[in-house]
Amino acid sequence: MKVAVSLFGPLVSPRFGYSPEMILVTIEGGEVVSQERLYTGGLSIPHILNHLSASKVDALICGGIDEFCYRQLVSRGISVVPDVVGDAETALQFFLRGRLRPRTDCRRKGKRFCGGRGSWFDEPNWDAHPGKFIAERKDDHDSGKGNL
Repeated sequence: MKVAVSLFGPLVSPRFGYSPEMILVTIEGGEVVSQERLYTGGLSIPHILNHLSASKVDALICGGIDEFCYRQLVSRGISVVPDVVGDAETALQFFLRGRLRPRTDCRRKGKRFCGGRGSWFDEPNWDAHPGKFIAERKDDHDSGKGNL
């Protein structure tokens, strides 16, 4: 299994597609057998998506992610664990133990690690408010409030 973690220094990047690098981790028998860094600074989101797909990544651990990227990754067979906060190494350890869920908080709390705040969603329900954001942007543009 190959897992990608979107990085911002030692932390999980707060936003997929804007991180300067990722780490690609190969896992066999529940153990990390290899790691490689992928520098993504300056790459377009389609290039990043294509590279993850070509690298045969099975899962992505990231912070925030937009609907387009989420759907593109899932359509390519890559499972996504979004909204992870904190230390990337800790997030990877939670993943290896099967304990990483969306919205897991991996920041250090004193000498302990916080194991998570519960699951926000298993799969995002992007269709809960279809067209809501598009309609809001169109209204802003039509009223002269923005350039969207």
